[in-house]
Amino acid sequence: MTLDDKVSILDLKARDPQNRRYNLEMQMVATASLTPRLLYY
Repeated sequence: MTLDDKVSILDLKARDPQNRRYNLEMQMVATASLTPRLLYY
């Protein structure tokens, strides 16, 4: 395993008191594919 194996370092699925769902992702590096992935989520 190396630092460049995966650019996301934390993925969380969460729910707030109104029962809305969130997918939280921490990135180490901004990539060109980030915007399309965010829009998909």
